[in-house]
Amino acid sequence: MEELHRKYKKVWARGLIVACPFGKELPDCPLREVRKLPLKERFKILEAMPEEELDRILEHHEKCSARREQEG
Repeated sequence: MEELHRKYKKVWARGLIVACPFGKELPDCPLREVRKLPLKERFKILEAMPEEELDRILEHHEKCSARREQEG
């Protein structure tokens, strides 16, 4: 079950590592610099990423999304 949960997180992170869903990332985005790398390198980084970092990125995304949706 834990492995399935980690795969779900990675699916979300894969999308986020490709591009910001809002079109332009904010200066505090933890993936801002990673997105400048070639796609293959981004995926390598994601595969090696510790779960704690993955959690931090997804938590940041949730907060950022909520804030941007409110600002409308």
